[in-house]
Amino acid sequence: MSTSRRTRTRIALVLILVSMFALGGCGDSSPDRTVSVLGPWTGREEQSFLEVLAPFESDTGMRVGYEGTRDLAAVLASRVQDGNPPDLVVLPSPDQLRTYAPHMAALGPVVDEQLMTSQYGNSWQGLGLVDGRRYAVVVKVAVKNLVWYVPTAGYQPPATWDEMVALSQQMLTTGTTPWCIGLRDSSASGWPGTDWIEAIVLRQSGPSAYDKWARGQLKWTSPEIRQAFETWKQILGVPHMVYGGERAMLLTSFAEAGRPLFTDPPGCFFDQEASFIANSYAGYESEHPLTPGTDFSYAPFPQIDPTFSDVQEIAADLLGMFHDTPSARQLVRYLTTKNAQRIGVESGDWISPNQQVSLTSYPDTESWQIGMMIGESRKVCFDASDLMPDAVRTAFYHAVLAFVADPQRLDDILATLDKVQETASTDTQRSPAACA
Repeated sequence: MSTSRRTRTRIALVLILVSMFALGGCGDSSPDRTVSVLGPWTGREEQSFLEVLAPFESDTGMRVGYEGTRDLAAVLASRVQDGNPPDLVVLPSPDQLRTYAPHMAALGPVVDEQLMTSQYGNSWQGLGLVDGRRYAVVVKVAVKNLVWYVPTAGYQPPATWDEMVALSQQMLTTGTTPWCIGLRDSSASGWPGTDWIEAIVLRQSGPSAYDKWARGQLKWTSPEIRQAFETWKQILGVPHMVYGGERAMLLTSFAEAGRPLFTDPPGCFFDQEASFIANSYAGYESEHPLTPGTDFSYAPFPQIDPTFSDVQEIAADLLGMFHDTPSARQLVRYLTTKNAQRIGVESGDWISPNQQVSLTSYPDTESWQIGMMIGESRKVCFDASDLMPDAVRTAFYHAVLAFVADPQRLDDILATLDKVQETASTDTQRSPAACA
C-alpha cells in the first residue's frame, strides 16, 4: 500500500472514531435523555414554556423537544393512531384526558399525592383523575370571562349585567360601538362564544345548574340554558352593538378581535376574553408593545345574581404521560414544583395553581390580581364545554355560530343540542365535578 493510501486510510479511521465518540458522548441524542412534549402553546405561550424548561435542561443535561400546535386534537389523534404518541402531552380538557387515558401511563407512581394536595389544594386534584386514578396534573390555569378595556378610553365595565347593558345602549346613542367579539379559531371556531354562555349560566343560575349542565344532566332546552342564550342576545342581537356586526363576529379570530380597542378613535371599548388574551394584546404593536395596566386592563364579568357573585370560571392545561420513562417522570415532577411554576409566572404568561408560588412573582398588577382571583374565589368552576363529550362540545361550538348568524333559530338550535346530548357517549359518574 502506498504512503498516500495509508495516510488517507488513517485519516478516515480517525474521522470515524471521532464521530463515534461524539455520538456516544452527546447526551441530547440518547433516547433515554430526551423527552418529547406535545401541547397547545404557540407564540408567546410557547416561549414562556421554553423559559420554564431551560433550568431543567441545564441541570439535568436532558433535551426536551416541544411541539406546539393550535390543532392539538387532530395532531394527537393522528399520532396515537399511528402508534407514535409523544412522551408527554398537554391537554386542555378533562374530556380529552378520559379519551386517551387507556393509552396513557398512570401518574400514581410519579407524583406525591400528599405533596400535590398541600401545594395545589383540592380544587385542582380531581381534574387529573380518571376512574379514581391519576393520569394528569394541572400545570397551568387561566381565568375565563374577564372584560378587557383601555383605561384611558373613557369607559369602564360596570359591576352588574343590567348596568353593562344600559351603558352599552347609551353608547349606541352617541354612535359608539361598545363591543368587539371574535369567534374564529382554526378547527374550533365558536368556542369563544361558549365562554359567554358559560359565564352567564354560572352567574345567572349558579354552580349547581352549571355542574348538571356540564355533566349532561340538564337539558339544553331547560329554562336555565335558554335564559342564558337570551341574555347574551341583549348584546349580540342588537344592531351596531358589536364591531363589524355578525360578519365580523364569525370571521374574526378571538386573538385579533381586540385590535379595535387600540385604534384612534377606538372601534370598540369592551372585549370579553380569558386571561391569556393579554399575550395577544401585548403583541399587537411590535415597535411599542402594549403594557398591561397602562394600555389595557380588565374587570370581572358583570354580576347577574348577587348570590353567585364570588364564583370564578377557569380553564386548565393538564400534563399527561404516554411513555413511562425516567426522563418523562423527572420532567413531570419538575413542572409541578414551586420553582418551575414561579418561572412560568415571572414570564408574564402563566397563572399558577401552585399555592406556594408567591403573588409577588407576577410581573404586573393585572396578572397579580388574576392570581388573587383564583386564590380567593369561594368556588371555582371548570370550563363547562371542556368537560362535555367531544360530540356535545363540537355541537356547542356550531350552535354558537348558528345562533350568532340567526338568533331567531334558538328553539331549533337548543333542540338539536338536546338530541346530540342524548346520543353522545357519556358517563356522568366518570366526569369530574365542574365546580369545586
